[in-house]
Amino acid sequence: MCKKALYQMLQEKPYPIHQTMDSESLKWLEDNLEIQKVSIESSITGYKKFPLKDLDFNMDAFFENNGVGIHGIRHQFRVAIFVWLLIQKMEFPLAYKEILSLLQVSLYHDIMRKNDNSDEKHGVNSAEWIKMNYPQIDNRFIKAVEVHNQEVKDEEKTIYIKLLKTADAIDRYRLPKKKWWLKKELLEYHISEEDLMVFKNITYNTERVAFECNDVERMKEAMLIWLKKEKIV
Repeated sequence: MCKKALYQMLQEKPYPIHQTMDSESLKWLEDNLEIQKVSIESSITGYKKFPLKDLDFNMDAFFENNGVGIHGIRHQFRVAIFVWLLIQKMEFPLAYKEILSLLQVSLYHDIMRKNDNSDEKHGVNSAEWIKMNYPQIDNRFIKAVEVHNQEVKDEEKTIYIKLLKTADAIDRYRLPKKKWWLKKELLEYHISEEDLMVFKNITYNTERVAFECNDVERMKEAMLIWLKKEKIV
């Protein structure tokens, strides 16, 4: 489902402004995602762990508003990880500095989201926030955040825009209705079913371990424990 259609759907039914994962939704995901164990090494030959130590991921300062919502820390952390996985899987020839810049903006691509409903300006507002807080980051990466929730003409799509859009769409598997999941034909890149299972595993399990955490710091700790155990981070 494209963002425009998702916004229309949300406006048709008054969903809560702030949405968090509940036990019923988590159980539904467990029953419907049909999770199969796929190791990161079997999916990506020569996989290198996510470079968290080279990134700024400050919980207290940056996730005080709606950090526990469905667009909060869990989603934004996963999107950054998914960008990293896509770059390695598809062997894009990006310089490490480029990769770090894209990962940094991915960590905060929804940082100015005011709610978990439509909030159509959150991409622009988040881009402005990143630009103010990380003035050293090139505008090519800021632009990817600005348009990540907008339709973009094919000729205007940079690799950074495509990667962020793809990673953001893949994490729709956290949503507790199949009609809200991604439509593979709308992805910027072809992703095999086996590789999608890797992403689904990460989405479901990070939601599962963070479920009972009521603040963003604990969520980060719980996710990191699982991600390190799986040799992803």
